[in-house]
Amino acid sequence: MKYLLCALMVLALLLPGCGSSSASSPAANVPPAPTATLSVSPTAITATEGTLLTWSTTSASTVSIAGIGSVAASGSQLVLPRNTTTFSLTATGTGGTQDATALVTVTKPLPLVNVPAVFIGDSITQFWGGFVNFPADQWTNQGISGEICGDMLARFQTDVIAVHPATVHILCGTNDIIHQAADAATTESNISAMVAQAKAANIQVILGTVTPVRPGLGMNFPTGSNDAITALNVWIRSYATQQQIPIADYNAALSASDGMIVPADTTDGVHPNAAGYAIMTNMVQQLFAE
Repeated sequence: MKYLLCALMVLALLLPGCGSSSASSPAANVPPAPTATLSVSPTAITATEGTLLTWSTTSASTVSIAGIGSVAASGSQLVLPRNTTTFSLTATGTGGTQDATALVTVTKPLPLVNVPAVFIGDSITQFWGGFVNFPADQWTNQGISGEICGDMLARFQTDVIAVHPATVHILCGTNDIIHQAADAATTESNISAMVAQAKAANIQVILGTVTPVRPGLGMNFPTGSNDAITALNVWIRSYATQQQIPIADYNAALSASDGMIVPADTTDGVHPNAAGYAIMTNMVQQLFAE
């Protein structure tokens, strides 16, 4: 028995992983913790300007930014916050979670009175100011991301009538359709109400047709959205003719042969890019020149 115990002890020393000299450290198998950085440039803007959000991560399987959603491990994106905002990024991996934040300070520009034009709309109008340098004393951008026509009607007195512009440019309906937030009759009623308020205040109206969309380029929306946009635009054109209102037919200018937005003119299948906004700007400037 004594010899058997000795033999077992020797064998234990020789086997891999046995004995203190060959023991592996549990820490060697721990995955690395994610790292994350997030910044904005510039860090201080006015409510009509944009800022570039830039981020970088490592050892992360998923990365998301509050208010934007899932993003690539590293990248940048133009954002146009209307208020002072702290952007928050979360990077998650097998080694844990890492957060990063970036603050952009937004100041409200002095209210303009008797400006030539107010542009009211959703993010398509709001982002327009980030691509085209309209003279600040000639227009005020009252686009707010995510809004439907009913939201614009609710603030029309404050953001348009009280400013006393010579002209109001109304472009809405995209979110009513792609977010299924309002039916066609409600959308048409809200547009008509804004036009009526403008006319009562002796403000010239320009109506824009709703721009087309294209799936598969970044944003998701219901099947048939372009059909609903087409139907709304038929009404907008007819209504503009009845009311003797100039119309900026952005849909016709940005549509490809398949009726969807030209891929080269959009950032995500919904919002125009610099090329798309250049087309829109040229169209509306021609109307102002008439």
